[in-house]
Amino acid sequence: MKNTMLAAEQFNRQLSIDPEWLAPCYYQGEGRDDGSSMGFKRIVRCCLLMAIFCLCGAVKAMPLTTVAQDSRPKYMQDNQGDMQGVAVDILRALEQQDPELKIEGYDRLVPLTRIKRMLKEGFIDLFAGLAYTPERERDFRYLKPPLYRLRYIAVVRADFPLDKDRLATIEELASQGRMISLFGTAASDYLLRRGISVDDGAKNVEAMLLKLLAKRGDILFYHDLGLLHTIDELELNDQVQVVSMSYRSYDHYLVVSEQLEQPYLDRLQRALQAIHDNGVLEAIGQRYHLKPDP
Repeated sequence: MKNTMLAAEQFNRQLSIDPEWLAPCYYQGEGRDDGSSMGFKRIVRCCLLMAIFCLCGAVKAMPLTTVAQDSRPKYMQDNQGDMQGVAVDILRALEQQDPELKIEGYDRLVPLTRIKRMLKEGFIDLFAGLAYTPERERDFRYLKPPLYRLRYIAVVRADFPLDKDRLATIEELASQGRMISLFGTAASDYLLRRGISVDDGAKNVEAMLLKLLAKRGDILFYHDLGLLHTIDELELNDQVQVVSMSYRSYDHYLVVSEQLEQPYLDRLQRALQAIHDNGVLEAIGQRYHLKPDP
């Protein structure tokens, strides 16, 4: 019976509009095809479902669809062009935990604004690595526990005369030098909302670090995931020092489309809870310098 129900869900998904097939129309703003053909599709779906319940064979699970964000090291390509990163490692861990879960599409880089729109409209089933906001929760579902926690940290040049007695607040830190952050990010907004002047002209983490080393700023402010990974990648550990304070923290979650069928949602939830409970999530995070919750 369990295989029959899974088969029913599979055929239901197959007869739904395929996001890949619709992608060209989607990006051109043409939207979904809700014409009269949908009535015929419902008839065919019913016939196929009736046939399924007459069969008792095991059926492979339909792949769940996702995409990747151009945000290192959440998603990044290695020298062979294969996608890696903390979010990719987590998606693969979910598949290993439940072999019936198949997730595809994380080799395609898509801007975050489009990712959120694709989730909302059901063109993808899930996305790994999104922060919570009340506005987003109205558009798609957040699964718990969270995948990992990000912490805002600061980095200065190794020879910068940092007063370590004045680090308790971000305002005290900012009073010691010129702040650098990344354009259009929550880190930059965090400083600006507090009335702190910030140079956020850099377009990526590497550009921020080079600006810091060129003494075009004194204190770099960003989250630990992107910053510590890039310092390692560029082999800059002997040229910078990390301020031993966390000024803000927040979680990244696995989010799913509101249109995802309940059996698939349940499998994802069980697999996510399992890799949290058995320590796999924590182990993945530690590979990317992410600290576990206290």
